[in-house]
Amino acid sequence: MTMPENLLSRHQAVVRLVSDMPAVNHATGSCSICMESLSESEGGGSRQVSCGHVYHHDCITDWLLNGNSCPLCRHEISG
Repeated sequence: MTMPENLLSRHQAVVRLVSDMPAVNHATGSCSICMESLSESEGGGSRQVSCGHVYHHDCITDWLLNGNSCPLCRHEISG
């Protein structure tokens, strides 16, 4: 099964956007998406979005596949 072209291009754009976000190596607290500790990040570490909030790389990637705003403050995140 293959992904439709529009979904594939959206996925690629989101992956690029998140990869370009600043990495946060020593984050404290928890990811507001999965509620797990940021210090126990897997799959690429933690990323800081443009409003300053920090999430696990995989969590914010999945979140942005369905929208374009910060889960906490709803600040628009665009690339």
